[in-house]
Amino acid sequence: MNYLLVAASILVLTSSCKKKDDDVKPSPVILYQDKLVTDNDTWYKLNTNDYILEFAQGGYSIVSNVAGYFYSSRAPYNLSASPYILQVDVTTILQDVSKSGYVGFFFNSSSNTNYSVFCIYTDGKYGIWKYDGAYTTVISPTYSAAIRKGSGSKNTIRLAQNKTHVNVQVNNQNLGTYALALPPTMNSAGLMVGAMNLNYGFTQVRGVFNNFVIKTNP
Repeated sequence: MNYLLVAASILVLTSSCKKKDDDVKPSPVILYQDKLVTDNDTWYKLNTNDYILEFAQGGYSIVSNVAGYFYSSRAPYNLSASPYILQVDVTTILQDVSKSGYVGFFFNSSSNTNYSVFCIYTDGKYGIWKYDGAYTTVISPTYSAAIRKGSGSKNTIRLAQNKTHVNVQVNNQNLGTYALALPPTMNSAGLMVGAMNLNYGFTQVRGVFNNFVIKTNP
């Protein structure tokens, strides 16, 4: 049962030990970045009974107050269907520290009914899902020692999407590369926070995000 229930080859020349300049892979280029320390009035802000989007506790915060639901906020940058990298620092805060919750990215999004999700859990697991009217599991919740656990834990999460696969990392540790195609059309990616359903122990979950970056993935 899923936790998530919701809406080289190297070319070496025989005559030299150096690679040709044409063989050097270009570095990623920053497309968008925001330290998310001060409100520059570009990220969504909203306060409802179900969820909160606000600048609080030292960063951009998303709060989920509903069991079994995640809430997301779209980055103020329009992504095209070209390979890209997302990275952010996130601190997860649980109202009840004995429970669990999850934070991460939504990505490859073309609409509210077509997107993917990469998230890490406060119990040290991570997972990836694709949604196109129903959820498809890319990688089910899997434990990784790279993930810092518990309420107050801070993790740096990174996602690199190319044309056919997605690679995910936490705290500079590689978690794996998984088959997930870049959609032919897309327009957005962003941040998300979710609360567990009642069977897994619900509590309010707050994710505080800093140092968000979008780069090309050459």
